[in-house]
Amino acid sequence: MYDSHLHITLSLAGRRPHVVVGFSSLFGALVLQLALAITRSKGLTTCLGCGDPFFPQRGWKYCNRCGRAAAMRAASKRYYWEKKRKQAQGQKKVSPLGKRRRELRGHAAPRPR
Repeated sequence: MYDSHLHITLSLAGRRPHVVVGFSSLFGALVLQLALAITRSKGLTTCLGCGDPFFPQRGWKYCNRCGRAAAMRAASKRYYWEKKRKQAQGQKKVSPLGKRRRELRGHAAPRPR
């Protein structure tokens, strides 16, 4: 790795340690791509939850530490804002069951006592 000018550095600045990968030559870039090919990784990416670098598997956006919990929080947030946006537009969707209940409220026979 010395001839490739590939630098892998552990930075302890800030609250969390960070891995910094850099290269200063074409050969360094090729060595990095070879290492990624050997590990069958699509690349080094950062976690959307914590910002730490990790090698994604199957298109993951979150590292193993954040994982499913962070993905569920993000999905819940997207659902909330999408629902709020639809309500603001006045296009609140009612399920078919909800429509049927509304229809039956006015036409239903009184309940026996």
